[in-house]
Amino acid sequence: MVGPFNSASPTQPTPPNERKNPLRHGGVIPSISGEASGEPPFHFKSTRRAARNMPALAEQDHHDALSLFASRLSRQHRFGDDDLRLLEAALSAGADVPALLATRSAARRLLQQRAKEAFAALDPLLDQGRSLASADFFARAFALVGDVESCLAMRYEALLLRDAKYSDNHHLQVSRQEWLTFAKDSLDNGFYTIASKACAHATAHIHRSHPGQLGSTNSIEKDEINDIIGLQNLAKSLSAQHSDTVS
Repeated sequence: MVGPFNSASPTQPTPPNERKNPLRHGGVIPSISGEASGEPPFHFKSTRRAARNMPALAEQDHHDALSLFASRLSRQHRFGDDDLRLLEAALSAGADVPALLATRSAARRLLQQRAKEAFAALDPLLDQGRSLASADFFARAFALVGDVESCLAMRYEALLLRDAKYSDNHHLQVSRQEWLTFAKDSLDNGFYTIASKACAHATAHIHRSHPGQLGSTNSIEKDEINDIIGLQNLAKSLSAQHSDTVS
């Protein structure tokens, strides 16, 4: 389990009501705040599988859908695709853009609070399976409502859990490519320090596979290794630049 990331403050901070996110200590959401410059669009492909073809609700129903979603989150300890479908249905309804934005903002606050409660109720030693399932669910839900920081934090939490507890499980072990993909997503969204950390995890996988020299790897792997090293150097450079800007 890790604490919040120490990083440079953004040059163009997003308003507090849009980026407020509890820290992870005490069983709540991990935070990677203080790195991004604004909130560029976040592309989390796996969330798009959830209810893509769900028809829009009538305006009078979208409040009911969000209320039902909130009720389901408060009554259950396991979450799944049905809950994501209900969330997307609520997000797709609204008479106009302001109504849609208000619903999205309300859903974001709801998810942040429910995630905080869900992780506070879990024992990190006894509930590893539930912790992983919860992190995966909330990562997908936060992506739907456009909460980039919380989504990345949940994805990072899930990767750390899998890397620490399921390294011998063929289906759950984290691959080098997964760490690299996460590093790229973090870098693209302005979270440079966490991108560098993800690259470090990716290179750790290289050392596990090839404890000797890089000469033992084939040319394709060498190219991938060079990509990881280059990405990490870029992330460190950008993080340092932002630190110099605000110092």
